[in-house]
Amino acid sequence: MSPRISVIVIGYNIEQYISQCLESVLAQDYNNFELIFVDDGSRDNTLQAAQKFSGDSRVKIIHKENGGCVSARKAGVRGAQGEYICFVDGDDWLNPDMLSNLVSELDSHSERVDIAASRFFFQNSDGSFHEAGGYEKYTSCKGYEFFELMMSDKIFHSVFPKLYRREFVINAGYLDYADISMPEDLLTNCSFGLHKPFVVFSKTVNYYYRSNNEGVSRKGDERLLEMAKTLSHLEDYIKSQVNSQEYNDLMQYQYLKHLCMFLFPDNISIRIKIKLFESFRDKVKNFRNSKYCLELWSRTRRINKLLFTGYDKCPHLMYIFQPMIILLRKCVTALTLLKRFITR
Repeated sequence: MSPRISVIVIGYNIEQYISQCLESVLAQDYNNFELIFVDDGSRDNTLQAAQKFSGDSRVKIIHKENGGCVSARKAGVRGAQGEYICFVDGDDWLNPDMLSNLVSELDSHSERVDIAASRFFFQNSDGSFHEAGGYEKYTSCKGYEFFELMMSDKIFHSVFPKLYRREFVINAGYLDYADISMPEDLLTNCSFGLHKPFVVFSKTVNYYYRSNNEGVSRKGDERLLEMAKTLSHLEDYIKSQVNSQEYNDLMQYQYLKHLCMFLFPDNISIRIKIKLFESFRDKVKNFRNSKYCLELWSRTRRINKLLFTGYDKCPHLMYIFQPMIILLRKCVTALTLLKRFITR
């Protein structure tokens, strides 16, 4: 008899975290599941640490050459037997009742559910956690609603913590999606959304997402440039599925949002920022025609608007101007804190 759920855990060079993750899966108070761990060509002892759990009959281990997280998840999907699949990153961990909470949500609906989602705990830079997800405002959605909520950032785009009906995932063509590296979850869920899933949202908070200081967005290296390729994949996929000006506006919003996400932080080099703007310039040149972009722009600080204009109009002068703007930003922050202190 096949398990109802296949929990697909992926890992690459996370030997210090993988045991906690696998233990949290095996400790679930819901038992009808299999655990598939996909080692994505780790060069440390991640695979050996995972193999210590192979004595449990629920555990299956797949070792493959390094190909990135999407490639690893696909390998898990191919080996899965469950009616539903659940993606887990191997440096995160689960509440012991996560699966039972999501299964309860599935069983509370007479209609067949394609995706069940819940909120999660997101780790802050100081190591503490806060609740995230954005699902508290919704109970369910159908048709293109899931796609629209994802694209407009009304709900978080992660593939966790969610149960996906395996047949839906395969029929939506997931195994043919590009093996990209970032932002891979946005591409996955928005593409799923174009296949009109019935999605239900649980109010429970079930998953602990560990912030990775070695991640691409933290390190700000050349791999950030892959964002343009991923978003281009998503844009092409949207156009292949549906023709809508509304969705074109949402796509332009995603280009602008991702550009701003990495244009303003101080930890990313000016050279990378110039390349990012060059990659995105044609995609955002008419952003003022999109209501979603204008809403984002209205929330953007004046000093960041100045940075944006600088990279657009005179990018190479930013080697001089950006350090001055960073200093100005720090002065403004210091003055704000001083004013608060004085007025207490």
